[in-house]
Amino acid sequence: MPTRWLVGIAWLLMLGGCGGGGGGSSSSGSATTTAPIIASQPQNARVDDGQTATFGVAAASAATPTYQWSRNGAAIAGATGASYSIASAQLGDDGATFSVAVTNGGGTVQSAPATLNVNVVAPGIPSNVARTISVVAGQPATFSVVASGSAPMTFQWRRGGVAIPGATTSSYTTAATSAADNGATFDVVVTNAAGMVVSAPVTLVVTGLPQPPVVSTQPQSLNVRAGDPATFTVTANGTAPFSYQWSRDGVVVAGAQSATYTLATTTLADSGAQFSVVVSNAAGSVTSASAILPVIPQPGIALVAGNTGGAGTIDGVGITARFAAPSSAAIDSAGNVLVADGGTVRRFAANGAVTTLAGSPSLRGAADGAGTAATFGNAVGIAVDGAGNAYVADSANNTIRKVTATGVVSTFAGASSAGSLDGVGTGASFNAPNGVATDGVGNVYVADTGNHTIRRISASGVVTTIAGTAGVAGSTDAVGTAASFSQPAGLVVDGSLNVYVADLGNATIRRITPVGVVSTIAGAYWRKWWVWPAMGP
Repeated sequence: MPTRWLVGIAWLLMLGGCGGGGGGSSSSGSATTTAPIIASQPQNARVDDGQTATFGVAAASAATPTYQWSRNGAAIAGATGASYSIASAQLGDDGATFSVAVTNGGGTVQSAPATLNVNVVAPGIPSNVARTISVVAGQPATFSVVASGSAPMTFQWRRGGVAIPGATTSSYTTAATSAADNGATFDVVVTNAAGMVVSAPVTLVVTGLPQPPVVSTQPQSLNVRAGDPATFTVTANGTAPFSYQWSRDGVVVAGAQSATYTLATTTLADSGAQFSVVVSNAAGSVTSASAILPVIPQPGIALVAGNTGGAGTIDGVGITARFAAPSSAAIDSAGNVLVADGGTVRRFAANGAVTTLAGSPSLRGAADGAGTAATFGNAVGIAVDGAGNAYVADSANNTIRKVTATGVVSTFAGASSAGSLDGVGTGASFNAPNGVATDGVGNVYVADTGNHTIRRISASGVVTTIAGTAGVAGSTDAVGTAASFSQPAGLVVDGSLNVYVADLGNATIRRITPVGVVSTIAGAYWRKWWVWPAMGP
């Protein structure tokens, strides 16, 4: 039945209980006020934590009533209206009972109690939060969350999905950031009695990071004269400040820690040294290319190895060494100079040290072996391939000998007796070979002086005559064996495989193309009146 009807009925009952005149007569008397009647009791309420809860009562009263609400039987100060509201119900309010006393001049009536139930609210996190946070390198970054839901709540911050020890409040501040933090993601797990929620990840952007060094100007190789200074310089881009450390031949140079390094006084022993520098900053390091230092003698005659005062075979440094009969030299890929020195092959290192690589200074012969156990008849021509092997024209033995970088000697081609036979290895024959050269594809070229021919030995030891006819001296330009030479003595090969020949008997320089075409490119033939002595030891 609607409340307004109940109130109406209550008013009728109250009016029927009041005294009044009757039977057309009047009499005097006083009216009696009846106590109020509660027509609608306060109702139980259920709200979520933080919501408003309201209780009300409807009462009929002949006079204006007063109200006093109570909580769990205790009067609530100021709660004196027909309704009472709790603006923000808390979990502590759950189960509390609320009642009201309605009073007028006729008395007081107490309502039935109404119970308040408060629901626990699971945590919630707004979805419209920023997904990135930017800080300058070296500064901390702070993350925070505002979570809704019932207290108490717990927090656990994570980095990359891994819990951060001690990060258990609604905000988290990192230590000073660095490049390692750039791109890291952070989120937080919020939990209460009703459940849990995980925030969306936030990416940390670290700005102003140092850029690693990049060498923009490499140290440059120098040509200096002995006694002059040599200065190497590097320029680097990136984030300053930079630090520098120079090295020589891979060994750190003490105190060489600036963008420029100067070798105050160079010597011939410095020739071939390589200098590089490591440039570093907070973001990393880079190593420059190596600069090579060739040192040449001052103008005039200068000794780089050996000394005046007579022949000899003495190992030593620079002018303390002695050579017996040096006739040809070649440089290997490490910068060492190899010298054909009569009965030996000597090595002159970049630091000036002269050592005997192979052969015996006191014994001539044709023995293969290692180091000084090997012998040569007369080493007159020498060339080096890309692997560091030396090829030696042993004119007295009519052979081409091979010497490895470690000094192991073997007979590469030729037999001990003179001849002009093409063949393989020792099945071929030469006659007093002199000049030797190598190309970039593994061939060895020989000026076969006694035969007046140019021979080629393949990497597998196959010997062929590429120009000239054995036993025929001349100066004819032609193709292959139709051409003629007169005691060719020295030769060299260019990058296009052209062979250049010093034709001693004709006093000319001749060229042989890769297809065997021989031409005279310098000098003019003249008929010599003297005879070149036979090659020998």
